[in-house]
Amino acid sequence: MDSLYQWGMTNGFREQSFIVVKKNGIIYPKNYVVGTLSGDQTDVNYTLATGEQLLAYFHTHAEDTASYWRTSFSPDDLLEFNKNANVTGYTALLEVGNARYAFVVEDVSKKSAFNISKKGRHEKLYKAVFNTLSSQISNGQTLTEETWIQYLGSATVSGIGFYKATAPNKNNFTKLNP
Repeated sequence: MDSLYQWGMTNGFREQSFIVVKKNGIIYPKNYVVGTLSGDQTDVNYTLATGEQLLAYFHTHAEDTASYWRTSFSPDDLLEFNKNANVTGYTALLEVGNARYAFVVEDVSKKSAFNISKKGRHEKLYKAVFNTLSSQISNGQTLTEETWIQYLGSATVSGIGFYKATAPNKNNFTKLNP
């Protein structure tokens, strides 16, 4: 994941994506997609072969650190996550260089109720929390983290766990919204 991030940083801050699947007990990545030259988005190819089970999708935020401060998930990332978040354990992973983030479905029923309660207004409601906090938090990475913590609330209510792992061991995640 670090090498994909570094490639994006040296090629016009381009995002990249892939999915993680399981077949016959083997877990592997597939369907790598390079994002647009503007660097701010990538599509995700969810094509599965016979017998494959979708476990997660992954993408990078290869951002100009002076302007964006390596932000965590965007509202569009939550919408992408929700496309396939219909089984406990389904995960969205995000690499931002100095940190790695994850959304994890912890309770499908609570996640569904959370989404229904937002009535398709995730982006608008997320931005309202973000704008309120932006006058209090100047670091963009911290700002987006705190926005998600407040927006999702406890995973015991929203059904969505929000996790972070930091360098040098970005495989050791800490839950941000218990």
